Amino acid sequence: MTEAVSTPSVFITGCAKSGTTLLLRLMTAFPLVPQLPVDGLELGLPEFAARVAASPNTPMVAKRTFATVFSGLRIRKQQERQIKLIEDHGILIINIIRDGRDVLTSDNGYVTASRWITSMKQRRSFRDSIALTVRYEDLVSNPNDVQEAIAVAIGLQPTHPFSRYPEFVPPALDGTRYLGNTIFTSSVGRGLQNKAVPSKLRAGFLRELNLAGYCGVRHPSAKIGLSPCVYARGPEGTRPAKTVPNHGIEIADDVDVLAFAAVVNGTERPTVIGRGSRLLHRAHVGHDCLIGEDVIIGAGSLVAGFAEVGDRTELKIGVLVRNRVKIGSDCVIGMGAVVVKDVPDNHIAYGNPARARPREE
Repeated sequence: MTEAVSTPSVFITGCAKSGTTLLLRLMTAFPLVPQLPVDGLELGLPEFAARVAASPNTPMVAKRTFATVFSGLRIRKQQERQIKLIEDHGILIINIIRDGRDVLTSDNGYVTASRWITSMKQRRSFRDSIALTVRYEDLVSNPNDVQEAIAVAIGLQPTHPFSRYPEFVPPALDGTRYLGNTIFTSSVGRGLQNKAVPSKLRAGFLRELNLAGYCGVRHPSAKIGLSPCVYARGPEGTRPAKTVPNHGIEIADDVDVLAFAAVVNGTERPTVIGRGSRLLHRAHVGHDCLIGEDVIIGAGSLVAGFAEVGDRTELKIGVLVRNRVKIGSDCVIGMGAVVVKDVPDNHIAYGNPARARPREE
């Protein structure tokens, strides 16, 4: 996350129909000077960076055009140039996201599934350049809670609560369709028929929904919250099961748990499955495991008790992870690997026993 600076320059990004205009108007509750083009409300990021450079002591806020990273810009080199502008000028990005099913039904096809998918992918690719991600759904349902998070991210205290919108909005922002409206939730949860997303994009659309926390699949055959079975050495070689504490599980709502996958309750701490993760067919997560965000545990893979898997790591088909082993973030564990030692961040591991090497090699 980008650190707040003494004189913040805040730039709002997000796909069309995600609430960027609403958030721009709400941000006038902070002591920030709105930066507007000659006509309309959308300002290009390069022009905003130029204004920041010309007036470094003026706290500013503006919202994106379509040709902006995190907002649908498709050309990779232009994305990278804009990321460099953000870094060079210390611009604080507030990226607003919204359930793609509501975005696509909000304005009669004005936004395409492809544009929404592109915006969401960029959010993940350049996450370190985002100061704060705001969910439209949270903004309209709990505006003052979101305002507190924004205040921390940009290092400024508001002069008005978001809940008093629109009374604090300055005349410079008059004339938009939001004028006179209160914050409302009627556009949340409209849903979307599959036919509204082209068949070739449906898999990518669903993946981005899952990774952003907007839906999760729980197959009826999946077993979530199995009781741990721990054995103690008994007399004459017998191994009777002993009673252990049950600390349960903590699993995010958007986690996919597919057919015959299993998650075992913790014995000393809760078993944790982080947001956006997926447990594929017959995957098994043992007791007391800590699974990070956006993790994929492949079909038939087994993660034994007390093991830890970092964010954005993928275990391919049939991986075995020994108990208490720690696998770092951004790793890939090859098909059929047997992991018996810790794997550092950003490594690839494969073989039996698994051998690790840096991903960039």
